[in-house]
Amino acid sequence: MSGRETAAAGQWIELEFTLLAAGERKGVPEDTAATPLRCRVRGFAAAACAVGQEAEVTTLAGRRVTGTVRTVAPAHTHGFGRPDPELLRVGPSLRARRAP
Repeated sequence: MSGRETAAAGQWIELEFTLLAAGERKGVPEDTAATPLRCRVRGFAAAACAVGQEAEVTTLAGRRVTGTVRTVAPAHTHGFGRPDPELLRVGPSLRARRAP
């Protein structure tokens, strides 16, 4: 496992695998159906592994899932975007109305 980021057994990792291959997706637009449906799952590594290798994880829900390791110790990168100026004024405005 040299040259790649590695994880020990029990470490939090993210896997990726194909849930539905291209052509198996029904009831979606043609260009979508032509693309495989990929799934990302996070969990605890069952054994030592490296990015790019096949591995198995146990998720927080107790599921065992196999896929290709994408990242070790993945960070939460989502956010809620920039604050909306109008919404920032709502709280103070309502509090002002309730004041005695």
